[in-house]
Amino acid sequence: MSDDILNDVFTKAIASKPLIKDREVLRSDYIPERLLYRESEIKAVGETLTPLLKGARASNLFLYGKPGTGKTAVATHVLQKLKEHASKLNVKIGLAYTNTKSSREYTALVQLGSAIGLTLPPTGLASGDLFTKILSYINEQGVNTVFVLDEIDELVKRHGDKILYEMTRANARLKRGSLGIIGISNDLNFKELLDPRVLSSLSEEEIVFPPYNVQELRGILMERVRTGFYENAVKEAAINLCAAMAGSEHGDARRAVDLLRVAGDVAEREGAGTVDEKHVRIAEKKIEQDTASEALRSLAIHEKLIVYSVMLSERGSTGDVYDRYMEICKKVGLEPVTQRRIGMIISSLDTLGLISAPVISHGRYGRTKKISLAIQPSVVKNVFKEDPTTSTLL
Repeated sequence: MSDDILNDVFTKAIASKPLIKDREVLRSDYIPERLLYRESEIKAVGETLTPLLKGARASNLFLYGKPGTGKTAVATHVLQKLKEHASKLNVKIGLAYTNTKSSREYTALVQLGSAIGLTLPPTGLASGDLFTKILSYINEQGVNTVFVLDEIDELVKRHGDKILYEMTRANARLKRGSLGIIGISNDLNFKELLDPRVLSSLSEEEIVFPPYNVQELRGILMERVRTGFYENAVKEAAINLCAAMAGSEHGDARRAVDLLRVAGDVAEREGAGTVDEKHVRIAEKKIEQDTASEALRSLAIHEKLIVYSVMLSERGSTGDVYDRYMEICKKVGLEPVTQRRIGMIISSLDTLGLISAPVISHGRYGRTKKISLAIQPSVVKNVFKEDPTTSTLL
């Protein structure tokens, strides 16, 4: 029976008309050669890093804006072009990138060190000692270096800003070479978490990335359709709908491209001749569920417990969520984190879109957060069944 089903699936796939020409182009993390509507941001980042080509130190730079506004794409694009020019000029520079969202502090440092040519042990040292080794290497090589820390807010929320403080003070410890930092954050309130001394050093220069408007998103999608799909494979109405949906969600280009790609997959599986609006609407529902599930799976155990606490909370106040969390920790036999840490986790989960935690004003009675689940409880339950710890709660 199963063989018959698979034969039908494979036969249909072979017989149907292909719509997608290059799936790589349709990935949200694909960086095209030409970045549309970000010329001024590219120029600003390039100007900040230009001193490296002259053998001088680059200023620290902070890029922030909502998800999908091109921050990572611009930073990566400029770094690649900078490497090419440095090679032509025979100028030795060190450029390293790491995304700290899902990395431990130690892992992020190993990635940064490896990118500039230093071999580091994958375990066994304190983060401070590891960073000292990186600085010693920069000093020995006399190389001007830039570390790009993507989603830097996640690193600080999990580990505090101690290592960031060390990085912003690194040049005082270097006799040769230098270290500059490019911090990238989706959280516009991230800077409130930083020690003032770290903030003043990190934000030597800042660039705010505005959301894309619907017309800009449409232009980005048209370019992806031209290179990623066969001719006439996508209806203009489908492109417009992808742009409109993403435009209503803070101008997120990644969201727009994901909608386009998944709609193309849906249309191909159906054996449709073109991608139309119906396929985009199906893609929206599929992405919403898949994204929430993946985000939940990636959470640390205490983050999961707080999501579950929010789901059980009746009043939705910070105090009620905290009480629920304490009860759950006792039930599963885990030591609870501090109340301050819980507040940081709630802010992080709000940024991820898993919970909603707006601040509600009560006039002269002050302000409180109204915390609620931003996804379907069934999605939470399905994912938590996979975890040995959270499965005991269901």
